Amino acid sequence: MNNFEAIIVRAEQCNNMSELKQLHDEVAFLLSSFSISFACIFEVYDMLCMCHDAFMKQALSLAEREVDRKGIGKKPSSFCWFVMGSSGRKEPTIWTDQDNGVIFMLL
Repeated sequence: MNNFEAIIVRAEQCNNMSELKQLHDEVAFLLSSFSISFACIFEVYDMLCMCHDAFMKQALSLAEREVDRKGIGKKPSSFCWFVMGSSGRKEPTIWTDQDNGVIFMLL
């Protein structure tokens, strides 16, 4: 599982979406190369959840930086990103769906 941990660290250091996409592809390759037994499936799910979380956090951070850089607008003072469905239940697959959202809190 050390490969997943290394990918998570690298995700936190990505400077653009292309790098993040490349790491996502690495996760897909890792999963395809595993001989997964029922005994370790929960550990794989945990690591995949951690990868998804790291990717989402970094994608949001990169998006915020891009908005600031382009002067498109100002992010809300408070907002919350949330996941539902398979990711929310911690039953992820490598190809996520659109079960997520954002809540803006106007103060």
